[in-house]
Amino acid sequence: MASMTLLAQCISCKQLFLCNAALVPSIRVNDQGVPDPHGEREPVCKACIDMANRFRQQQGLAPFRYHPDAYEGQECP
Repeated sequence: MASMTLLAQCISCKQLFLCNAALVPSIRVNDQGVPDPHGEREPVCKACIDMANRFRQQQGLAPFRYHPDAYEGQECP
């Protein structure tokens, strides 16, 4: 069985990372990289999600959840 992994650039920290294109967390941003509900979806790396979750925890907010395979390869048919 084959698998596929996406090499992506995090919209937040600009680091390259590997992920499952169908499951990786993303945010919508406009052409200037500003959050915009009508913008294009851009991937966010695990380190940035984890950092945001630490901040959210300090603020008493629920953490962002992501699929356990979001940063793993994706099975190919």
